[in-house]
Amino acid sequence: MKKNNPNENEQNKPVNENAPADEMIDINSCLTEELVSETTQNGGDEPLPNDYDDFITTDEQAEDEAQFAYADEGIQFANEVEMPKKSTKKNVVIAGVSAVCVVLVAVFCFLIFSGTMDSLFVTGGNEEMINAIPAEVENLTLEGVSDNYVLASGIFVNGQSIGKMKVSDARKLLEKYAKDNQPEFTYTIKLGENTYDIQSEGLELNANIDSVLATAAKYTKEKGDALPTDKNGEIQQIEYTLPFEITENEVLTEQLDKASEVLNTEPVNAEVVGFNPGADTDEKFTIEGGTDGQNLNYDSAVEEMNKLLWTQEETGEVEPKTDAVEPEITAEMATENMVPIATFSTNSTNTYNANHNMATALAACNGSIIKPGETWSFNDSTGNSNLESNGYVPATVIANGEYTSGVGGGLCQASSTIYNAALFANLEIVERYNHYWASPYVYSGFDATIDWGNLDLKLKNNTDYSVYLEAYMEGTTLTVTFYGWKDPSYDGIATYSYNYEGPSGYYNTAAFRIYIKDGEEIRREELPSSTYRLDGSHSVWDADSGTLGGIPGEPVRPYEVEKDPNDTGYWASGTDSVSSDTTEATEAPTSPPTTEKPTEPPTTEKPTEPPTTEAPTTEAPTTEAPTTEAPTTQPPASSETPSEAAA
Repeated sequence: MKKNNPNENEQNKPVNENAPADEMIDINSCLTEELVSETTQNGGDEPLPNDYDDFITTDEQAEDEAQFAYADEGIQFANEVEMPKKSTKKNVVIAGVSAVCVVLVAVFCFLIFSGTMDSLFVTGGNEEMINAIPAEVENLTLEGVSDNYVLASGIFVNGQSIGKMKVSDARKLLEKYAKDNQPEFTYTIKLGENTYDIQSEGLELNANIDSVLATAAKYTKEKGDALPTDKNGEIQQIEYTLPFEITENEVLTEQLDKASEVLNTEPVNAEVVGFNPGADTDEKFTIEGGTDGQNLNYDSAVEEMNKLLWTQEETGEVEPKTDAVEPEITAEMATENMVPIATFSTNSTNTYNANHNMATALAACNGSIIKPGETWSFNDSTGNSNLESNGYVPATVIANGEYTSGVGGGLCQASSTIYNAALFANLEIVERYNHYWASPYVYSGFDATIDWGNLDLKLKNNTDYSVYLEAYMEGTTLTVTFYGWKDPSYDGIATYSYNYEGPSGYYNTAAFRIYIKDGEEIRREELPSSTYRLDGSHSVWDADSGTLGGIPGEPVRPYEVEKDPNDTGYWASGTDSVSSDTTEATEAPTSPPTTEKPTEPPTTEKPTEPPTTEAPTTEAPTTEAPTTEAPTTQPPASSETPSEAAA
């Protein structure tokens, strides 16, 4: 191989005569120096490894290179060789590549400035949980926390590592975990002694991922890289429990509805279970009940179950709040409604024995309780008034239109006193009969005769509250008071009656109950009419021109009412002189009449048959005069006039 001669190259070198001497450079010399410099780098004279031959050429190569490099001034060699034109296709490719590069640079810059690029370089979620302690999840929100915020290392959620992860990546991880790991549970709701189990099957459960991430972000911000260490100096990991929450759906509502059927308790209305008629007003009644019912509060039940579910407890017992349900009648209402709604008194002019029977009958009725819808019977209360064993004694009675002696005589004044008090108390009159002759102790049309086993006085309580009867005799005065609920639709009740012509030997009496509100009549009710016998010693008795009662705390008093159109006033009252009423019974009573207010009824034999509860037929009041036809049967006998069988 022939090496190039530097001198030879020098001789053949064209010279630019116009160039200054100091600008003329020996090219061969430069090439040689460059080559020497390259071949001696990194150690002086040692050649470059694996590329030394690249700098060795043949004579032909040198000759060709010299011809190309040192052509004459006209550069004929170069002119003889046509230079290739640039390719248009190649230019398009180059331009396209350049454009792509520009776009990539722009995208790269955007990702950097937006923070998204950081995620390409953030790694996490690969830590192994080996030294973790439980940590409480706080009920926080992610407000102000960026999705790009990187959480501290050593954080786990249900064993899932979210340390060194961005918030957005940790959320995706936990969403998948929550979807694949829905908790199962059975929670027992307890109200009092009752329990009901709520099952997780079919319920909608929502994982509170934001609270976990917000708690982890707060921890990261507070601790930073200075994570806690254990006693061995190792970084202390922490683990959160992913909280779940029960959300409302049809299955949940169905389960809570079924739970309510088991757990709810009904309210108990207040009820007077004890009546002490002789006691003071504030001790007169013993009240029980009036307790609230309890209904399961659905929101509270879900809230309490979520407390267990927050920590992924599989079982547990909760006692949620309840909604109180007041009874229709509270203890306060029962007390307020136990007022004296009507009081009525009569004076006896009868015999010693008759007064005894009156007092005995009133004592037997004293303390009676008529519950809502119930019907009260005078005979059921007194027992058989024809028996001396029940405390009754012989006295004057009327039998078959004649005065005679019989056990129980005189107690019709007790029943008549109760009847008038019942009218003012707005009790329904189920059964009532008038005497053979008009009674001098009440207005015509307002007496109520009794014959045990035949004739009775029956009253019905149509209110929602119990009615209580207080009855006693002091001296010769009979007093009856009804306690109960005062109907606010009226202020008081007036009674009114008038006499009119009856069949030969009789006269009739029409009677009314009139409801007063604000001093005006608002309605009137026709009461059972009466037919009385007229004879030589018995004439027409006084009718009631108007008496107002039924006002708590106020006594009965006269009241001017609007008269019925058929009230002609012709049948004025007369006198009823019954001299035989003053005749003493042939047999003296075993004990004197009661003259003090009794506190307990006497022990009497009660009838075996219960009182009737059949409601009376009621008709609208009429203003037409009652019929004047003679009755087909004689007026009924009374216990003042017992029947022949009773006598």
